[in-house]
Amino acid sequence: MVSLVYLAARASEEACCELRRAGYQVTEAFSVPETLWLCSQHYAETVVISADFSDSAVIEVYRRYYTVQLKTDARPQDIFTELPAAS
Repeated sequence: MVSLVYLAARASEEACCELRRAGYQVTEAFSVPETLWLCSQHYAETVVISADFSDSAVIEVYRRYYTVQLKTDARPQDIFTELPAAS
């Protein structure tokens, strides 16, 4: 199972549930330090950043992990082509 961290300014039950239904193990984070810690603890190699998240420290996430940045009008299904296949 592919593990990823979903970084957002606020909880996004719809997006996380859709990713879980597609077979991904999803952990939510609400700050950059929390994201980095969760990636190291859950061996997540991918971070999905919601369109509503804004923090200049996010560059550290980009430097360390494969990152998918969502656009404002993105649907959860839109990111499946960017993610490693869930297995």
